[in-house]
Amino acid sequence: MDGRVVTLPKENTNDIAPVFAISFDQDNVNKDLAQEVQNHYKSQIKTLKPLAGNNTGKITPDALTEFENLLSELQMTSSSDIQALNNGYAKLISEGFVGGEKPESSDFQDITESMLTEKKNFSRKRTENIRFDTPANWTVENFLIPNGKDGAKNGIDRYTGYNCLMLGVWNDRHQSKSGNLKNARIYKRIHLEAGEYYFGATYNTVNSLNSAYIFAAESLLPTNNIEEKSIACLNIGKKAKEGKDNMSGIRFTVNSPKTVFIGFQANIAEGSQTQEFRVDEVCLLKKKN
Repeated sequence: MDGRVVTLPKENTNDIAPVFAISFDQDNVNKDLAQEVQNHYKSQIKTLKPLAGNNTGKITPDALTEFENLLSELQMTSSSDIQALNNGYAKLISEGFVGGEKPESSDFQDITESMLTEKKNFSRKRTENIRFDTPANWTVENFLIPNGKDGAKNGIDRYTGYNCLMLGVWNDRHQSKSGNLKNARIYKRIHLEAGEYYFGATYNTVNSLNSAYIFAAESLLPTNNIEEKSIACLNIGKKAKEGKDNMSGIRFTVNSPKTVFIGFQANIAEGSQTQEFRVDEVCLLKKKN
């Protein structure tokens, strides 16, 4: 068997355990290792290319091109080349994705109420003075959890004293009565003209989310496909902050008139037994011509 042979000194250098330091020649990288690293990053580029674009949640074409150029320029003859490539990829993943900052209001017109009916204190299907209910103007799928005298969790929660859009579990996922909690969603199906849009929300709670998104898509998707196949998306657990002044969301372009789905979706079948988000307010804007 091939390997390194280490000859121990006759006398112990340490009473507890010997320690060995292994150093590598900085100017002599094994060709097989270099090729393996290159192939790995070529595969990563192939995976990322379908995600390239200017919509929120997509990797910017410029950032991807920069990393491609780095991969082609490095000679991969030293460990410093490999480290430079690793650093370049880390930068691509941490800085290369399009953010979801709210646009300047002067450039956009507010179409929230005309397209989504209401901005906040969302209407509910029932009039009973109970905590949980179903939204009157949004569709809820894969999320129905009875909670005794408080009603059934089905997209509306008035814990704050007003009606919020909500997805979440609180030690009660075993009581789910509808669909697969991996794809719990609240959404609207709307027709948009060609143009640039912003869809955002504020949250009064964002708690221990496993995988949750605000999204726009041409069709409804499994939660684990939203990042790859949606028009735009933002990870609520990673990017959203609580508070009425912390609007966060997605910017996206529709190149021709089409019907799209916008809303919120989460995998609450996995992860913490106590995870949820509650939406205070929504906002839909269209860039002025």
